[in-house]
Amino acid sequence: MDGYAWDGDHRWTLELVREWWRDRERILEYLRDQVHEWERYDRWIPNQRAVEGALDFAAYIAGGTDSGSVETDLQIYLYWLQERRSPSPADRLPEL
Repeated sequence: MDGYAWDGDHRWTLELVREWWRDRERILEYLRDQVHEWERYDRWIPNQRAVEGALDFAAYIAGGTDSGSVETDLQIYLYWLQERRSPSPADRLPEL
């Protein structure tokens, strides 16, 4: 196995995570631009729910959903990259 899902902690750095965060508008723009395509897929394939997934992901990036926000999750990941442990509620999370 190889790739970000398997060895991401060796590939991602604090700066790369922060760079991804700074460039998140590009991802949101892509999601907005592709919704019309995914609407077609949803009509062709029952239960595909591509539009729903894209909109949920966009909401997660843009500011959060009931299940959390990418901003907080990335701050937790930055902490992990720095400390190699999960933060406790008392720990201060790094800035993006």
